[in-house]
Amino acid sequence: RVQQVQPVEQKTYLIKECLSHKFTLNSCKKVFCQPWQRCVDGDCICKIPYQCPKNSTLTICATNKRPFRNYCQLKSYECQHSDVRFMNKGNCNSEENFHISLEPENSTESFVQVKLVNHTKELYLCNSGWSAHEANVVCRHLGFSDFLCNGNISCLFCLHCHRGAERHVNTSEAPEPTSDSPDCLQATCRGTETSLAECTLIKRSQVNGDKGFARVVCYTTPREFRCVNGKCIPLNETCNGINDCGDLSDELCCKECRDGSFHCKSDVCIPREHLYDFLQSQFPWQVAIRDNEKVICGGIYIGGCWILTAAHCVRSSRVNHYLIWTGLLDTIKYGSRVETFRLKQLIIHENYNASSYWNDIALLEMRNSGAHKTCLVDNSFPACVPWSEYMFRPGQECKVSGWGLGDDFAKQYELKWGYINLLPNCSDLYKGRFLSGMECAGTHDGSIDACKGDSGGPLVCLDSDNVAYVWGVVSWGDSCGVPESPGVYTKVATYFDWISRHVGRSLISRYNV
Repeated sequence: RVQQVQPVEQKTYLIKECLSHKFTLNSCKKVFCQPWQRCVDGDCICKIPYQCPKNSTLTICATNKRPFRNYCQLKSYECQHSDVRFMNKGNCNSEENFHISLEPENSTESFVQVKLVNHTKELYLCNSGWSAHEANVVCRHLGFSDFLCNGNISCLFCLHCHRGAERHVNTSEAPEPTSDSPDCLQATCRGTETSLAECTLIKRSQVNGDKGFARVVCYTTPREFRCVNGKCIPLNETCNGINDCGDLSDELCCKECRDGSFHCKSDVCIPREHLYDFLQSQFPWQVAIRDNEKVICGGIYIGGCWILTAAHCVRSSRVNHYLIWTGLLDTIKYGSRVETFRLKQLIIHENYNASSYWNDIALLEMRNSGAHKTCLVDNSFPACVPWSEYMFRPGQECKVSGWGLGDDFAKQYELKWGYINLLPNCSDLYKGRFLSGMECAGTHDGSIDACKGDSGGPLVCLDSDNVAYVWGVVSWGDSCGVPESPGVYTKVATYFDWISRHVGRSLISRYNV
Protein backbone atom coordinates (compact mmCIF):
# COMPACT_ATOMS: atom_id res chain seq x y z
CA ARG A 1 0.00 0.00 0.00
CA VAL A 2 2.82 2.42 0.81
CA GLN A 3 4.50 1.64 -2.52
CA GLN A 4 1.29 2.56 -4.36
CA VAL A 5 1.17 5.97 -2.68
CA GLN A 6 4.74 6.91 -3.66
CA PRO A 7 4.08 7.87 -7.32
CA VAL A 8 1.23 10.16 -6.21
CA GLU A 9 3.57 11.89 -3.76
CA GLN A 10 6.13 12.42 -6.51
CA LYS A 11 3.59 14.13 -8.76
CA THR A 12 2.78 16.70 -6.08
CA TYR A 13 6.08 18.43 -6.88
CA LEU A 14 4.55 19.63 -10.17
CA ILE A 15 1.75 22.15 -10.63
CA LYS A 16 -0.58 20.78 -13.33
CA GLU A 17 -2.24 24.13 -14.05
CA CYS A 18 1.18 25.65 -14.61
CA LEU A 19 2.31 22.80 -16.89
CA SER A 20 -0.60 23.51 -19.25
CA HIS A 21 1.05 26.84 -20.14
CA LYS A 22 4.15 24.97 -21.40
CA PHE A 23 6.67 27.29 -19.79
CA THR A 24 10.29 27.04 -20.95
CA LEU A 25 13.50 28.99 -20.35
CA ASN A 26 12.08 31.65 -22.72
CA SER A 27 8.98 32.26 -20.59
CA CYS A 28 9.58 35.60 -18.91
CA LYS A 29 6.65 35.10 -16.51
CA LYS A 30 8.80 32.47 -14.82
CA VAL A 31 12.40 33.48 -15.50
CA PHE A 32 14.41 36.61 -16.23
CA CYS A 33 15.18 37.21 -19.88
CA GLN A 34 18.83 37.08 -20.90
CA PRO A 35 20.58 40.42 -21.63
CA TRP A 36 20.25 39.71 -25.36
CA GLN A 37 16.49 39.24 -25.06
CA ARG A 38 13.47 41.34 -24.15
CA CYS A 39 10.16 40.33 -22.61
CA VAL A 40 7.14 40.65 -24.92
CA ASP A 41 3.74 39.16 -24.08
CA GLY A 42 5.21 36.67 -21.63
CA ASP A 43 8.00 35.42 -23.88
CA CYS A 44 11.69 36.25 -24.09
CA ILE A 45 12.35 37.25 -27.69
CA CYS A 46 15.61 38.19 -29.39
CA LYS A 47 16.94 41.71 -29.35
CA ILE A 48 18.54 43.12 -32.48
CA PRO A 49 22.35 43.21 -31.98
CA TYR A 50 22.54 47.01 -31.96
CA GLN A 51 20.19 47.09 -28.94
CA CYS A 52 22.93 45.47 -26.85
CA PRO A 53 25.44 47.66 -24.94
CA LYS A 54 28.47 48.90 -26.84
CA ASN A 55 30.78 49.18 -23.84
CA SER A 56 33.33 46.51 -24.72
CA THR A 57 36.65 46.67 -26.52
CA LEU A 58 36.76 42.88 -26.88
CA THR A 59 36.15 41.06 -30.14
CA ILE A 60 33.84 38.07 -29.85
CA CYS A 61 34.07 35.63 -32.73
CA ALA A 62 31.24 33.42 -33.98
CA THR A 63 31.56 30.07 -35.69
CA ASN A 64 30.85 31.76 -39.04
CA LYS A 65 33.99 33.91 -38.46
CA ARG A 66 31.88 37.04 -37.99
CA PRO A 67 33.19 39.41 -35.27
CA PHE A 68 30.96 41.05 -32.66
CA ARG A 69 31.68 43.85 -30.19
CA ASN A 70 30.53 41.82 -27.19
CA TYR A 71 28.94 38.56 -26.09
CA CYS A 72 25.44 40.06 -25.93
CA GLN A 73 25.56 41.07 -29.58
CA LEU A 74 26.68 37.62 -30.67
CA LYS A 75 23.93 35.91 -28.65
CA SER A 76 21.26 38.23 -30.07
CA TYR A 77 22.49 37.31 -33.55
CA GLU A 78 22.51 33.64 -32.60
CA CYS A 79 18.87 33.98 -31.48
CA GLN A 80 17.91 34.55 -35.12
CA HIS A 81 20.55 32.30 -36.71
CA SER A 82 20.51 28.95 -34.91
CA ASP A 83 23.40 27.58 -36.97
CA VAL A 84 25.80 30.19 -35.51
CA ARG A 85 27.41 29.79 -32.08
CA PHE A 86 30.08 31.33 -29.92
CA MET A 87 33.59 30.28 -31.00
CA ASN A 88 36.13 32.33 -29.04
CA LYS A 89 37.22 35.72 -27.78
CA GLY A 90 39.74 37.45 -30.02
CA ASN A 91 40.94 36.95 -33.57
CA CYS A 92 38.39 35.63 -36.05
CA ASN A 93 41.09 34.87 -38.62
CA SER A 94 42.24 31.78 -36.75
CA GLU A 95 42.10 28.67 -38.91
CA GLU A 96 41.32 26.43 -35.93
CA ASN A 97 37.86 26.27 -34.44
CA PHE A 98 36.47 24.97 -31.20
CA HIS A 99 35.69 21.40 -32.18
CA ILE A 100 33.75 18.74 -30.31
CA SER A 101 33.13 15.13 -31.30
CA LEU A 102 31.96 11.82 -29.85
CA GLU A 103 34.03 8.66 -29.63
CA PRO A 104 32.90 6.14 -30.78
CA GLU A 105 30.97 8.33 -33.19
CA ASN A 106 27.92 6.13 -33.76
CA SER A 107 27.60 4.72 -30.27
CA THR A 108 24.72 5.39 -27.87
CA GLU A 109 27.35 5.76 -25.15
CA SER A 110 30.31 7.91 -26.18
CA PHE A 111 33.23 9.78 -24.70
CA VAL A 112 33.31 13.55 -25.36
CA GLN A 113 36.40 14.76 -27.20
CA VAL A 114 37.28 18.46 -27.48
CA LYS A 115 39.82 20.39 -29.51
CA LEU A 116 40.32 24.01 -28.41
CA VAL A 117 41.30 27.02 -30.49
CA ASN A 118 45.08 27.25 -30.94
CA HIS A 119 45.60 23.76 -29.49
CA THR A 120 46.65 20.80 -31.59
CA LYS A 121 45.99 18.12 -28.98
CA GLU A 122 42.50 16.73 -28.54
CA LEU A 123 41.37 16.16 -24.95
CA TYR A 124 38.47 14.32 -23.36
CA LEU A 125 36.12 15.86 -20.80
CA CYS A 126 36.77 14.86 -17.19
CA ASN A 127 34.24 12.79 -15.32
CA SER A 128 34.77 14.93 -12.22
CA GLY A 129 32.04 17.59 -12.03
CA TRP A 130 30.22 16.08 -14.99
CA SER A 131 26.45 16.51 -14.66
CA ALA A 132 23.28 16.84 -16.71
CA HIS A 133 24.00 20.58 -17.07
CA GLU A 134 27.23 19.96 -18.97
CA ALA A 135 25.86 16.95 -20.82
CA ASN A 136 22.81 18.88 -22.06
CA VAL A 137 25.13 21.50 -23.53
CA VAL A 138 27.14 18.78 -25.29
CA CYS A 139 23.94 17.39 -26.83
CA ARG A 140 22.82 20.85 -27.88
CA HIS A 141 26.25 21.69 -29.31
CA LEU A 142 26.13 18.53 -31.42
CA GLY A 143 22.66 19.35 -32.76
CA PHE A 144 20.65 16.65 -30.98
CA SER A 145 17.76 18.97 -30.06
CA ASP A 146 15.38 17.38 -32.62
CA PHE A 147 16.92 13.92 -32.82
CA LEU A 148 14.71 11.19 -34.33
CA CYS A 149 14.98 7.52 -33.43
CA ASN A 150 13.17 4.81 -35.41
CA GLY A 151 10.83 7.41 -36.87
CA ASN A 152 9.71 8.72 -33.48
CA ILE A 153 10.78 11.68 -31.37
CA SER A 154 13.28 10.17 -28.99
CA CYS A 155 13.38 10.86 -25.30
CA LEU A 156 16.94 12.11 -25.64
CA PHE A 157 18.91 13.56 -22.79
CA CYS A 158 22.41 13.15 -21.44
CA LEU A 159 23.75 11.92 -18.10
CA HIS A 160 26.85 10.39 -16.56
CA CYS A 161 27.13 6.90 -17.98
CA HIS A 162 25.79 4.35 -15.45
CA ARG A 163 26.07 6.87 -12.61
CA GLY A 164 22.66 8.55 -12.42
CA ALA A 165 22.82 11.93 -10.73
CA GLU A 166 26.22 11.47 -9.10
CA ARG A 167 28.54 14.45 -9.64
CA HIS A 168 31.96 13.13 -8.57
CA VAL A 169 32.83 9.59 -9.58
CA ASN A 170 36.27 8.00 -9.69
CA THR A 171 36.67 5.34 -12.34
CA SER A 172 39.50 3.66 -14.18
CA GLU A 173 37.57 3.64 -17.45
CA ALA A 174 39.16 5.59 -20.29
CA PRO A 175 38.89 5.76 -24.08
CA GLU A 176 41.39 3.75 -26.12
CA PRO A 177 44.15 4.38 -26.83
CA THR A 178 45.28 6.59 -23.91
CA SER A 179 48.42 7.10 -21.88
CA ASP A 180 48.64 6.04 -18.25
CA SER A 181 47.64 9.49 -16.93
CA PRO A 182 46.22 11.59 -19.81
CA ASP A 183 45.01 15.13 -19.25
CA CYS A 184 41.35 16.02 -19.48
CA LEU A 185 39.15 19.13 -19.55
CA GLN A 186 36.81 19.81 -16.65
CA ALA A 187 33.68 21.57 -17.90
CA THR A 188 31.38 23.72 -15.76
CA CYS A 189 28.14 24.88 -17.40
CA ARG A 190 24.88 26.44 -16.27
CA GLY A 191 23.02 24.19 -18.70
CA THR A 192 21.47 26.85 -20.94
CA GLU A 193 24.49 27.45 -23.17
CA THR A 194 24.27 26.48 -26.83
CA SER A 195 27.99 25.79 -27.19
CA LEU A 196 30.46 24.02 -24.92
CA ALA A 197 32.85 26.87 -25.72
CA GLU A 198 30.68 29.15 -23.54
CA CYS A 199 31.28 26.98 -20.47
CA THR A 200 34.29 27.20 -18.17
CA LEU A 201 36.92 24.69 -19.27
CA ILE A 202 39.92 23.91 -17.06
CA LYS A 203 42.70 21.51 -18.00
CA ARG A 204 43.20 18.82 -15.35
CA SER A 205 45.83 16.13 -14.96
CA GLN A 206 44.47 12.64 -14.40
CA VAL A 207 46.55 11.23 -11.57
CA ASN A 208 46.26 8.35 -9.12
CA GLY A 209 42.72 6.93 -9.13
CA ASP A 210 41.14 9.99 -10.75
CA LYS A 211 41.10 8.69 -14.32
CA GLY A 212 37.44 9.07 -15.23
CA PHE A 213 36.19 10.61 -18.44
CA ALA A 214 32.79 12.09 -19.25
CA ARG A 215 30.44 10.12 -21.40
CA VAL A 216 27.11 10.94 -23.05
CA VAL A 217 24.19 8.54 -23.03
CA CYS A 218 21.16 9.02 -25.28
CA TYR A 219 18.02 7.32 -24.04
CA THR A 220 15.30 6.28 -26.48
CA THR A 221 12.90 4.50 -24.15
CA PRO A 222 9.69 6.24 -22.98
CA ARG A 223 9.76 8.17 -19.70
CA GLU A 224 7.06 9.63 -17.48
CA PHE A 225 7.47 13.39 -17.95
CA ARG A 226 7.22 14.88 -21.42
CA CYS A 227 9.20 18.11 -21.85
CA VAL A 228 7.86 21.00 -23.89
CA ASN A 229 10.48 20.27 -26.55
CA GLY A 230 9.29 16.66 -26.88
CA LYS A 231 11.96 14.96 -24.80
CA CYS A 232 10.87 12.56 -22.06
CA ILE A 233 12.51 12.14 -18.66
CA PRO A 234 11.80 10.16 -15.47
CA LEU A 235 9.24 11.89 -13.27
CA ASN A 236 11.60 11.84 -10.29
CA GLU A 237 14.03 14.03 -12.23
CA THR A 238 11.64 16.99 -12.29
CA CYS A 239 12.00 19.82 -9.76
CA ASN A 240 15.55 18.85 -8.79
CA GLY A 241 17.24 22.04 -10.00
CA ILE A 242 18.82 20.25 -12.96
CA ASN A 243 17.82 21.20 -16.48
CA ASP A 244 17.26 17.61 -17.66
CA CYS A 245 14.88 18.68 -20.43
CA GLY A 246 17.29 21.20 -21.88
CA ASP A 247 14.52 23.82 -22.16
CA LEU A 248 14.05 24.07 -18.37
CA SER A 249 10.41 22.96 -18.62
CA ASP A 250 11.01 20.32 -15.92
CA GLU A 251 12.00 23.01 -13.36
CA LEU A 252 9.50 25.84 -13.94
CA CYS A 253 6.28 24.49 -12.39
CA CYS A 254 7.35 23.20 -8.98
CA LYS A 255 5.47 23.50 -5.70
CA GLU A 256 8.72 22.60 -3.98
CA CYS A 257 12.18 21.36 -4.95
CA ARG A 258 13.96 18.05 -4.47
CA ASP A 259 17.52 17.55 -3.26
CA GLY A 260 17.88 20.90 -1.47
CA SER A 261 17.65 23.07 -4.58
CA PHE A 262 16.70 26.73 -4.17
CA HIS A 263 12.94 27.31 -4.62
CA CYS A 264 11.97 30.65 -6.15
CA LYS A 265 8.63 32.32 -5.49
CA SER A 266 7.85 31.84 -9.19
CA ASP A 267 8.07 28.06 -8.57
CA VAL A 268 11.41 27.72 -10.33
CA CYS A 269 14.04 25.34 -8.94
CA ILE A 270 17.71 26.33 -9.10
CA PRO A 271 20.58 24.08 -7.95
CA ARG A 272 22.48 25.56 -5.03
CA GLU A 273 25.81 25.38 -6.85
CA HIS A 274 24.42 27.51 -9.71
CA LEU A 275 22.53 29.99 -7.54
CA TYR A 276 25.49 32.39 -7.72
CA ASP A 277 25.41 32.48 -11.54
CA PHE A 278 21.66 33.09 -11.54
CA LEU A 279 21.77 35.94 -9.07
CA GLN A 280 24.92 37.53 -10.44
CA SER A 281 23.39 37.64 -13.91
CA GLN A 282 20.39 39.56 -12.49
CA PHE A 283 22.28 41.95 -10.16
CA PRO A 284 25.61 42.59 -11.93
CA TRP A 285 25.65 46.23 -10.79
CA GLN A 286 25.36 45.40 -7.07
CA VAL A 287 28.51 46.03 -5.02
CA ALA A 288 29.25 45.99 -1.29
CA ILE A 289 31.08 48.72 0.64
CA ARG A 290 33.30 47.29 3.34
CA ASP A 291 34.89 48.98 6.35
CA ASN A 292 36.90 47.11 9.02
CA GLU A 293 36.00 43.65 7.70
CA LYS A 294 32.29 44.53 7.74
CA VAL A 295 29.84 45.27 4.93
CA ILE A 296 28.36 48.62 5.91
CA CYS A 297 26.36 49.54 2.81
CA GLY A 298 25.53 48.64 -0.75
CA GLY A 299 26.48 50.48 -3.89
CA ILE A 300 25.74 50.56 -7.61
CA TYR A 301 28.28 50.19 -10.40
CA ILE A 302 27.50 52.82 -13.10
CA GLY A 303 30.47 52.30 -15.43
CA GLY A 304 34.20 52.96 -15.64
CA CYS A 305 35.60 52.97 -12.11
CA TRP A 306 32.56 54.64 -10.53
CA ILE A 307 30.20 53.51 -7.79
CA LEU A 308 27.03 55.33 -6.74
CA THR A 309 25.92 55.13 -3.09
CA ALA A 310 24.22 57.10 -0.31
CA ALA A 311 26.06 60.02 1.30
CA HIS A 312 25.16 58.85 4.81
CA CYS A 313 27.08 55.60 4.16
CA VAL A 314 30.52 57.18 3.87
CA ARG A 315 32.81 59.79 5.40
CA SER A 316 35.57 61.60 3.56
CA SER A 317 38.02 61.01 6.42
CA ARG A 318 37.80 57.24 5.88
CA VAL A 319 38.38 57.14 2.14
CA ASN A 320 41.50 55.02 2.64
CA HIS A 321 39.64 52.52 4.82
CA TYR A 322 36.81 51.64 2.46
CA LEU A 323 36.95 48.63 0.14
CA ILE A 324 34.59 47.79 -2.73
CA TRP A 325 33.58 44.17 -3.20
CA THR A 326 32.23 43.23 -6.62
CA GLY A 327 30.68 39.91 -7.58
CA LEU A 328 29.65 39.29 -3.96
CA LEU A 329 26.52 37.38 -2.96
CA ASP A 330 27.39 35.88 0.43
CA THR A 331 29.33 38.13 2.82
CA ILE A 332 30.76 35.08 4.62
CA LYS A 333 31.22 32.48 1.88
CA TYR A 334 32.70 34.79 -0.72
CA GLY A 335 34.83 32.99 -3.27
CA SER A 336 37.21 33.48 -6.17
CA ARG A 337 34.75 35.57 -8.19
CA VAL A 338 34.79 38.37 -5.64
CA GLU A 339 37.12 41.22 -6.51
CA THR A 340 38.32 43.89 -4.08
CA PHE A 341 39.13 47.50 -4.95
CA ARG A 342 40.40 50.43 -2.91
CA LEU A 343 39.17 53.96 -3.46
CA LYS A 344 40.90 56.69 -5.37
CA GLN A 345 38.46 59.40 -4.27
CA LEU A 346 35.11 59.95 -2.56
CA ILE A 347 32.68 62.70 -3.58
CA ILE A 348 29.77 63.52 -1.27
CA HIS A 349 27.11 65.88 -2.57
CA GLU A 350 28.06 69.37 -1.49
CA ASN A 351 24.51 70.09 -0.23
CA TYR A 352 23.98 66.86 1.65
CA ASN A 353 22.04 67.40 4.90
CA ALA A 354 22.64 64.60 7.41
CA SER A 355 19.59 65.49 9.53
CA SER A 356 17.04 65.48 6.69
CA TYR A 357 18.80 63.10 4.26
CA TRP A 358 18.39 65.74 1.55
CA ASN A 359 20.82 65.15 -1.35
CA ASP A 360 21.76 61.78 0.15
CA ILE A 361 24.05 60.74 -2.69
CA ALA A 362 27.79 60.13 -3.14
CA LEU A 363 30.22 58.89 -5.79
CA LEU A 364 33.14 56.55 -5.16
CA GLU A 365 35.96 56.17 -7.66
CA MET A 366 37.80 52.87 -7.44
CA ARG A 367 41.52 52.57 -8.01
CA ASN A 368 42.52 50.89 -11.24
CA SER A 369 44.18 47.60 -10.34
CA GLY A 370 46.37 47.89 -13.43
CA ALA A 371 45.03 44.72 -15.01
CA HIS A 372 41.67 46.20 -16.03
CA LYS A 373 41.27 49.68 -17.51
CA THR A 374 37.63 49.84 -16.42
CA CYS A 375 38.33 48.40 -12.94
CA LEU A 376 35.73 45.66 -13.27
CA VAL A 377 35.73 42.45 -15.28
CA ASP A 378 33.16 40.11 -16.82
CA ASN A 379 31.09 39.49 -13.67
CA SER A 380 29.99 43.15 -13.36
CA PHE A 381 27.83 45.26 -15.61
CA PRO A 382 26.70 48.86 -15.07
CA ALA A 383 23.21 50.10 -14.39
CA CYS A 384 22.24 53.06 -16.57
CA VAL A 385 21.89 56.52 -15.04
CA PRO A 386 18.45 57.98 -15.95
CA TRP A 387 18.45 61.48 -17.42
CA SER A 388 14.72 62.25 -17.04
CA GLU A 389 12.60 62.32 -13.88
CA TYR A 390 9.64 61.11 -15.96
CA MET A 391 11.11 57.86 -17.24
CA PHE A 392 9.30 55.82 -14.59
CA ARG A 393 6.04 56.77 -12.94
CA PRO A 394 4.05 55.64 -9.84
CA GLY A 395 2.88 52.06 -10.20
CA GLN A 396 6.04 50.94 -11.98
CA GLU A 397 7.45 47.71 -10.52
CA CYS A 398 11.17 47.86 -9.70
CA LYS A 399 13.57 45.67 -7.73
CA VAL A 400 15.62 46.47 -4.64
CA SER A 401 18.52 44.38 -3.34
CA GLY A 402 20.99 44.34 -0.48
CA TRP A 403 22.38 42.65 2.63
CA GLY A 404 20.18 44.55 5.10
CA LEU A 405 18.25 43.14 8.06
CA GLY A 406 15.58 40.57 7.26
CA ASP A 407 12.47 39.33 9.03
CA ASP A 408 12.50 40.04 12.77
CA PHE A 409 15.54 42.26 12.09
CA ALA A 410 17.77 39.21 11.67
CA LYS A 411 21.19 39.82 10.15
CA GLN A 412 21.51 38.63 6.54
CA TYR A 413 24.62 37.24 4.88
CA GLU A 414 23.22 36.32 1.47
CA LEU A 415 22.09 38.98 -1.00
CA LYS A 416 18.32 39.43 -0.81
CA TRP A 417 16.03 41.12 -3.29
CA GLY A 418 12.38 41.89 -3.85
CA TYR A 419 9.96 43.65 -6.20
CA ILE A 420 8.31 46.85 -5.03
CA ASN A 421 6.25 49.60 -6.68
CA LEU A 422 6.96 53.30 -7.05
CA LEU A 423 4.37 55.09 -4.93
CA PRO A 424 2.61 58.48 -5.26
CA ASN A 425 1.74 61.03 -2.57
CA CYS A 426 4.63 60.25 -0.24
CA SER A 427 4.65 63.86 0.87
CA ASP A 428 1.36 63.06 2.63
CA LEU A 429 2.91 60.09 4.43
CA TYR A 430 6.05 61.96 5.46
CA LYS A 431 4.80 65.53 5.94
CA GLY A 432 7.62 68.06 5.92
CA ARG A 433 10.26 65.35 5.48
CA PHE A 434 9.70 64.16 1.90
CA LEU A 435 11.81 66.64 -0.05
CA SER A 436 12.74 67.28 -3.66
CA GLY A 437 15.06 64.64 -5.08
CA MET A 438 13.38 61.85 -3.08
CA GLU A 439 11.34 58.89 -4.27
CA CYS A 440 9.41 56.34 -2.21
CA ALA A 441 8.65 52.74 -3.08
CA GLY A 442 7.27 49.66 -1.40
CA THR A 443 4.22 47.44 -1.10
CA HIS A 444 0.92 48.41 0.47
CA ASP A 445 1.18 45.71 3.12
CA GLY A 446 4.85 46.40 3.80
CA SER A 447 5.78 42.79 3.08
CA ILE A 448 8.79 43.79 0.95
CA ASP A 449 10.97 46.68 2.01
CA ALA A 450 14.54 47.86 2.36
CA CYS A 451 15.96 47.89 5.88
CA LYS A 452 19.06 48.83 7.85
CA GLY A 453 22.13 47.63 6.00
CA ASP A 454 20.55 48.06 2.56
CA SER A 455 21.51 51.76 2.49
CA GLY A 456 23.33 52.92 -0.62
CA GLY A 457 22.05 49.96 -2.61
CA PRO A 458 20.09 49.99 -5.86
CA LEU A 459 16.44 50.42 -6.70
CA VAL A 460 16.51 49.35 -10.35
CA CYS A 461 13.70 49.74 -12.89
CA LEU A 462 13.56 48.23 -16.39
CA ASP A 463 12.29 50.15 -19.40
CA SER A 464 10.32 48.68 -22.33
CA ASP A 465 13.59 47.52 -23.93
CA ASN A 466 14.55 45.65 -20.73
CA VAL A 467 17.36 48.15 -20.04
CA ALA A 468 18.15 48.51 -16.33
CA TYR A 469 18.22 52.00 -14.77
CA VAL A 470 19.23 52.83 -11.22
CA TRP A 471 16.15 54.84 -10.34
CA GLY A 472 16.84 55.14 -6.63
CA VAL A 473 19.51 54.78 -3.96
CA VAL A 474 18.32 53.32 -0.63
CA SER A 475 18.26 56.28 1.76
CA TRP A 476 15.92 56.26 4.79
CA GLY A 477 12.59 55.18 6.30
CA ASP A 478 10.67 55.23 9.57
CA SER A 479 10.73 51.46 10.00
CA CYS A 480 11.09 48.24 8.05
CA GLY A 481 8.26 46.24 6.54
CA VAL A 482 5.40 48.27 8.05
CA PRO A 483 2.25 49.17 6.05
CA GLU A 484 1.96 52.82 5.04
CA SER A 485 5.66 53.37 5.81
CA PRO A 486 7.43 52.80 2.47
CA GLY A 487 11.16 53.19 2.06
CA VAL A 488 12.52 56.50 0.80
CA TYR A 489 15.15 56.61 -1.94
CA THR A 490 17.38 59.25 -3.45
CA LYS A 491 15.89 59.87 -6.91
CA VAL A 492 18.91 59.43 -9.18
CA ALA A 493 17.44 61.19 -12.23
CA THR A 494 17.39 64.43 -10.23
CA TYR A 495 21.17 64.22 -9.97
CA PHE A 496 22.00 63.32 -13.57
CA ASP A 497 23.84 66.60 -14.17
CA TRP A 498 25.70 66.32 -10.85
CA ILE A 499 26.80 62.78 -11.65
CA SER A 500 27.83 63.57 -15.23
CA ARG A 501 29.79 66.63 -14.07
CA HIS A 502 32.01 64.44 -11.89
CA VAL A 503 32.31 61.22 -13.91
CA GLY A 504 31.96 62.66 -17.41
CA ARG A 505 28.80 62.61 -19.45
CA SER A 506 30.38 60.43 -22.11
CA LEU A 507 30.86 57.61 -19.59
CA ILE A 508 27.24 57.36 -18.48
CA SER A 509 25.63 58.54 -21.73
CA ARG A 510 27.03 55.70 -23.80
CA TYR A 511 25.07 53.24 -21.66
CA ASN A 512 21.89 55.16 -22.41
CA VAL A 513 22.14 55.28 -26.22
